[in-house]
Amino acid sequence: MNWLIISLIPPFVWALTNHLDKYILNKYFKGRDSGPYMILVSISISTAALLIAIFATQSIILTPLNALILIGAGILSMLGGLFYLFALSEGEPSVVVPLFQLVPIFNYFLGLIFLNEHLSNMQIFGSLLIIGGALAITIEQEEKKFKIKHKILFWMILAGLSHSVFDLIFKPVALHENYWGSMFWVYVGCVVFGIGLFILHKSWRKQVLEIVKQYGAKIVGINLVNDGAGMSAGLIFNYALLITPIALVAVIGNGLQPFFVLLFGIILTLISPKLANENLSKRHLAQKILAILIIFAGTFLLSR
Repeated sequence: MNWLIISLIPPFVWALTNHLDKYILNKYFKGRDSGPYMILVSISISTAALLIAIFATQSIILTPLNALILIGAGILSMLGGLFYLFALSEGEPSVVVPLFQLVPIFNYFLGLIFLNEHLSNMQIFGSLLIIGGALAITIEQEEKKFKIKHKILFWMILAGLSHSVFDLIFKPVALHENYWGSMFWVYVGCVVFGIGLFILHKSWRKQVLEIVKQYGAKIVGINLVNDGAGMSAGLIFNYALLITPIALVAVIGNGLQPFFVLLFGIILTLISPKLANENLSKRHLAQKILAILIIFAGTFLLSR
């Protein structure tokens, strides 16, 4: 299957999970910190790790050093997810998600420096179009002044850097070992991160226990569905990393995500404003649509 088609699946699925993340934060974590959500995420990931251990037992046997490196990569991935939740608590998905365009910027330089991956001039230009279009989505106009939300930008810079370093670490180890074994140890790192938060952060531990006691199986079930979809998309994304330069995969995976986030945001706002609250003013939509057209143009150039 063409790498471009493979890379298109994750942004579609992730856009759905972005809106569900916001819904979960608003409904179940209202008045609470967003950090405890990552503890619940680690529970879902532990299920995925267990399934790999059962059905691909031989694959999980790696060299101790590589297993340790992948555990560190999993911790980095969860740290990036935590920063993303901090940003999401400050704004809507259509504002937060486009800032994942920082990932291909970091990936390009990291891939060039450490993996000797080079892009053609056309691919670089297409990448810049996608990045520029996605960032344009985040700009808001207030009283004839342009404004970017600095808290969101700060947290997403940290999230982008975390995910970029993950991509850099994961690819060479997974290519040397095997895919499913590598993902198992990444998931182990994610679970270790969640356990660490639960043990070391007293306030978050208390909030998680309160949420589980209050909502019971409902919150666990919703979280499992959301995380299951997100992890499935992540498995496809990580596979694409193995067959294509990490900068290209990140540009497609993260570049088209804002389009799907906006599209789902508009649909959900029209169907049920309780699920999403997208600004549907003509000025706002015109800005978003123009930015998305720029993103599409960049994607077309990448496929040439």
